[in-house]
Amino acid sequence: MKNNRDSSLRGIPTPPGGHFPPSQWSFIRRIPAAAGEEKKALLDRFTTLYYKPVYHFFQRVLGVHGERLKDVTQDFFTRFVEKDFLKNIHHEKSFRSFLKVACRRHYINWLDAERVRRAPGGKKVVSMEDDEGRTADVPMPEERTSEVIDQELRTDTVQRAVARLRERLVAEGKETYFRVFEARTRFDGEKPAEYAAIAKELGLAVYDVRNYLSAARKAFRQVLLELAGETADDPKSELNELGLGGYV
Repeated sequence: MKNNRDSSLRGIPTPPGGHFPPSQWSFIRRIPAAAGEEKKALLDRFTTLYYKPVYHFFQRVLGVHGERLKDVTQDFFTRFVEKDFLKNIHHEKSFRSFLKVACRRHYINWLDAERVRRAPGGKKVVSMEDDEGRTADVPMPEERTSEVIDQELRTDTVQRAVARLRERLVAEGKETYFRVFEARTRFDGEKPAEYAAIAKELGLAVYDVRNYLSAARKAFRQVLLELAGETADDPKSELNELGLGGYV
């Protein structure tokens, strides 16, 4: 994916703005006890929140694309609901851990079903290679599965954190703070813009650039903790496990 506009956060697509739920974790824990239209609404919200990381996980692991990939992802959420996987969610401290187990189970079940769908003579209907070109005839090791899911959830967390930071700073009349943050904070390993260049572009003193950056990074740390707190009981541990602990 590409950003809709030129951004220093290359490689991190910008999600649309909008309302951010006060606590994803609390709403997920409400699902097992809900019924009727309330449960349907909560499950729809759950699917919206986690569709993208699950979709990208299956894309990378199974190596399928297009409508087939959409079908596999949709099947995951359909089975998730039908089998009521969330009935034991209150025993989990982190929804990320729960999601990893569910994705791996679905992955193994999908492989089993795919073997049944092979064409005569042993030829496979679709390619099942992972992102490193290895065949997916056998289940991916659990540690590798966890790694891929964490990568997708990490990317998704960063995307949402940047979007929420932008929304918050703009609402506070501090759009320039975000522009400084955007220019100096890179998630793709590339070199950030120099302070002097940012100052010249935005018509600021270098001193102001440094102060704005410090304030924006403090706000970004708070946003990351908020997001982690929405899906885990221990936000700092959650961020550390996702490889984002360095930002807080």
